[in-house]
Amino acid sequence: AEGLSSTNDAMAQYVGEGHKLFACIAGMLTIDNDPAVIDKFWSNTVEAWYDQGKNDPDLVMFRFDPSHIEIWQADMSLMGKLKMAFGGTMSAKDLEGKHVETAL
Repeated sequence: AEGLSSTNDAMAQYVGEGHKLFACIAGMLTIDNDPAVIDKFWSNTVEAWYDQGKNDPDLVMFRFDPSHIEIWQADMSLMGKLKMAFGGTMSAKDLEGKHVETAL
């Protein structure tokens, strides 16, 4: 968490198998070291990484609060498929399909 303030703009992106479904979620990432949250996610696997247990200074929990989402189902055009195959830059005109964008 070094270099992060307590609240930061963040974005998560998802690409489905076969590049047919895409999602982009924007929101706020907040440091949340609430002991109840740590207890909820604590396990033997997590404990193995932290010598001082739940009070280890290197242990940081984050909460992601989404504020905006964009999802699209894509049928790629022939040009889009070629760009994906050879590392070209994609654009909206390379995709055909359903699209939704909304605030959360």
